[in-house]
Amino acid sequence: MIIKILGHTPIYVWVILVMLVVLGFTQTRDREVSRKRVAVMPIAFIVLALSGVMRRAESLPMNLAAWLLGFAAMWFFARNFVTVRGAFLSSNGKRVYVPGSWLPITLIVGLFLINYTVAVLAALHPGLTADAPFSMSCNMVFGIFAGLFWSRSWSLQQAGLPT
Repeated sequence: MIIKILGHTPIYVWVILVMLVVLGFTQTRDREVSRKRVAVMPIAFIVLALSGVMRRAESLPMNLAAWLLGFAAMWFFARNFVTVRGAFLSSNGKRVYVPGSWLPITLIVGLFLINYTVAVLAALHPGLTADAPFSMSCNMVFGIFAGLFWSRSWSLQQAGLPT
């Protein structure tokens, strides 16, 4: 069954996965990035995590509430634990030194796998996406991932770096 599922997955999904893995691996090395990139990266992944909520407009209020609950809970609990230690602004103030971390690739691949799993389950069981507990659970998990991304960004804000 797994081979059948993988075989029916569109090629563009694998291209996206490769691009995300490459992006994640760049995060494992120390690097200097523009101030703009420091701000855009977490926002892009929060939008990606929130996109699952918007797919099911028929239950948008419940899904949005579940997403916000997951986001707020994870941000509240993780903001002090998911810190970027050693980040600093360059002397000219235009670039940010960010030490490498395996957390971003873990979050990126994890979010991809959850989106992929939900899409496979929706394809195998079309009525499942209309099931409120399933839909709300998925959106809470998407919110949790968004909260983790934002927690990392929050730590840069607390270090006095613009995000």
